[in-house]
Amino acid sequence: MIGAQIDIVDSKNLTLNGLKGTVIDETRNTIIVKSNNKVKNVIKNQIKFVLITKNNMTIKSNGTSLIGGKKIKLEDER
Repeated sequence: MIGAQIDIVDSKNLTLNGLKGTVIDETRNTIIVKSNNKVKNVIKNQIKFVLITKNNMTIKSNGTSLIGGKKIKLEDER
């Protein structure tokens, strides 16, 4: 997931609705997004989002499905 573009389409925190940026890190319960030169910590269980990977794969999900999992690396491993 790190390095992907994220678009938050729904959030319990209304200030995050429509947030677009790049995933720069994630923890067990949060996604860290860089948007407009600012860094935002987004709580996974409060959002629904769309990810666009570097190879243009689109993934729609809710953050609850990602809680507690290992970091997901979407770019090619070289």
